[in-house]
Amino acid sequence: GSPCRELAGAWWAAAMLPWKAQKKLAVVITDAPCYGKDYSSVATADSRCDPRSGLTCTGRPEEPLKRLKDQGVVVSILHSGSAGAVSMCHTLQAASPELSHSKVHPSETARGLAHALEEQLHLQPLTY
Repeated sequence: GSPCRELAGAWWAAAMLPWKAQKKLAVVITDAPCYGKDYSSVATADSRCDPRSGLTCTGRPEEPLKRLKDQGVVVSILHSGSAGAVSMCHTLQAASPELSHSKVHPSETARGLAHALEEQLHLQPLTY
């Protein structure tokens, strides 16, 4: 697979949704950073990317993240802890300090999602 993921496109898609709820959370689950040389030192020879910037046609992820923030959407990234994903999260947090991220083992993804709901939206998961 690719060493990068098309996260900017996913964030653009989320930013275009008609967010109407009182509390809003967008969770990204990834094992790799987004495209772009500014977000990771992971080299990619992907033909979809601009050779200078490493970005795809969806551009820089800060733009859709700002739009989500302007709509009151909290963004949380659950990642595998790869160096590229951590580097991306630190770069994005420099532009959007409210963005949260945490490392989760793949087998703990559901627990990480429940934790994000509790932490970001102050919601308690249903228990039976």
